[in-house]
Amino acid sequence: MNKKKSYKSALKYAQELNDKKVDIVEDLYDWRMVGLSLSNSFGEDGRSLFHMVTSANAEDYDQEETDQMFSECLESNKRRDPDLPRVTVASFVRMARHGLKESERIDPNNGGGDELYDGD
Repeated sequence: MNKKKSYKSALKYAQELNDKKVDIVEDLYDWRMVGLSLSNSFGEDGRSLFHMVTSANAEDYDQEETDQMFSECLESNKRRDPDLPRVTVASFVRMARHGLKESERIDPNNGGGDELYDGD
């Protein structure tokens, strides 16, 4: 997949995560993985996607903190050992798909949303 198609795909997932308020960056590890995958795949162009994904959890979203994390991810990608595997947009897409799939299994009418929806 070329870079333009990859970006369009990542944008689609980022928008869907944001629209549905699906938080796939619940901890620092996941947040950094998303940042690394978007910064490594799209450079500075990935910053807006990172903000979109991070702001799905509006309660914890901080624009300055998100910018700082993305900048750290950009810098980390520059210093990466070329012999180590790269974190790519595929990592983000897997995380997004998993998050969206899990969110569809949660019954929105059960009050707290803590129970998995079995379709009945």
